[in-house]
Amino acid sequence: MLVIAILLAPLPSFVAGRSSVAGYLLRCMPPMIALGGVAYLLTERQRFRSSSWLVRHISLERIGLRIPVFGPVSERRNVRDFFDSLALLLEAGMPMLDALPMAADAVRNQSLKLQFLRLKQRINAGLSFAQAVDEMSFVGHAKAHAMISSGEASGKLPEVLFRYSQDETTTINSFGALMADWIPRLIYTSVAVIVLYGVISGGAFIPSLRQMRGR
Repeated sequence: MLVIAILLAPLPSFVAGRSSVAGYLLRCMPPMIALGGVAYLLTERQRFRSSSWLVRHISLERIGLRIPVFGPVSERRNVRDFFDSLALLLEAGMPMLDALPMAADAVRNQSLKLQFLRLKQRINAGLSFAQAVDEMSFVGHAKAHAMISSGEASGKLPEVLFRYSQDETTTINSFGALMADWIPRLIYTSVAVIVLYGVISGGAFIPSLRQMRGR
């Protein structure tokens, strides 16, 4: 849809003879190149994520987590994946210190992953798991810390972590359903506005002043 909109926007000027083939291409190529660049980054994001360059520059992913609306949801998803994996490992009988680095492998965002990897160091320094988590910062931290404290005190930590993960999954899925309803509408509306603007600004259906004077 975006490609069609990009190609249609300058078409009225070209059809009306006010733009040459070169002018038409010059108007189409910049947005097409930009769109191609975005597509390339999306398809190559896994390679960039695993590269040493990205590990040294995790500030980029920190910025990504601050993007309004989408950043917090991405952070919730990463945190949910960690606690869900940790719950599975603990329920299987794995010791906490062995389970922590394995659960951190489920976290895709390198910035958050480093935070979770530090939990082992804090526990080795004498903190409980709840105390170690309390020193972290992430979306839903207060709720997670309260539930972990309760689960650790009652000896039901895996069960509590599963419940927390399920609650977060419900929140994430609700957001996904909302976006599935509204994003297509926004895209179609944007494309229609772009095409309409191209038609109006191109003046393909508006008589030129010379034609009006000739009458």
